[in-house]
Amino acid sequence: MMGHVAEAGEGQGRVVVWLPPGPRLSPQAIAVTLDLAASFGAEVEALYCEDRVIAAATALPIASRRALDGGALLPAQRTSAAAAAEADAAFFLMRDALVAAASRRAILATARRQTGDPAELIARACAEEGPWNVVVDAEPLSRATAGRLGDLLDAVWDATGFVLVPGSARGTLAPRHLLSRFGPVLVAVEDGERLMAQCRTARRLAARTRRSVVVLVLADDEGAVATLAREASRQLAGEPSLTVEAAPPCRGEPEVAVAAIARRAPSLLIARYGGRAVPAGDLSALAAAMHGAVLVVR
Repeated sequence: MMGHVAEAGEGQGRVVVWLPPGPRLSPQAIAVTLDLAASFGAEVEALYCEDRVIAAATALPIASRRALDGGALLPAQRTSAAAAAEADAAFFLMRDALVAAASRRAILATARRQTGDPAELIARACAEEGPWNVVVDAEPLSRATAGRLGDLLDAVWDATGFVLVPGSARGTLAPRHLLSRFGPVLVAVEDGERLMAQCRTARRLAARTRRSVVVLVLADDEGAVATLAREASRQLAGEPSLTVEAAPPCRGEPEVAVAAIARRAPSLLIARYGGRAVPAGDLSALAAAMHGAVLVVR
């Protein structure tokens, strides 16, 4: 459960960004990353994970020599050299865009390029300065996100949350302050044990943009919904700024939960992995419905 992100200089975590293959880092990804960093006073580190096969091919001496000599490249060598040039350009473009945007908001941001399996590289980076990291997957949320998220959850244990960035299909996201662009910070609650920890995080993220926090109760039948809603209201009785709302019974259908979330148009959704809001496996319905980012906790 996410309860903390290390502040700048604390040396126990930061916002770690998994850069996409390129060529550009979306304004949505930059906004999500910097809003999280600003909310927690944290530093940002971006990782560009290069495929081992491409890296090995581009390192061949003959490819480098022919490229420098201006001689004709064989097809395989030409492909290797082109891939190297594209990877270089993508990394520098994304690094410069992120660092420049962070500098404008007085946030320290760095970037590095590594070769290997992305999940393993991110796990290693988080272990270096763990355990209070948040990992941002800068690839837009889509059907393919489920596989990447599963890899991260399997490999990365020195992180307190994983952030999924909304896609650009709606085309209306501003490049700054994504958390203030739309509605409330929405906490999807499916059990009472996680409630207070989720709400602490929601309050922290909502405070800087003066957004409201809505606790959305999700359960499969009317009785369970009513019981959990009462428990949530009891635990949050001293929190007048938090509103408890109940979704219709899900009855084992994730689409019901997603529809209830979409109707509230949250700026940020906080939900546990494998539940009704963020089911393990197919995230296509969530991807189609979300305007804002998703913070996934274990």
